[in-house]
Amino acid sequence: MGNTVTIADGGYPGTGLVIPHRRQRGQSELPAWKEDHNKSH
Repeated sequence: MGNTVTIADGGYPGTGLVIPHRRQRGQSELPAWKEDHNKSH
């Protein structure tokens, strides 16, 4: 993708694409730092 930031889902780990943080099973919400990191993308 060149210099373009590409956001992908969890099916693309290790590809260099940006994958947002997700809640783990049983977790009601993400920690604030992960929410902020997701918003920055």
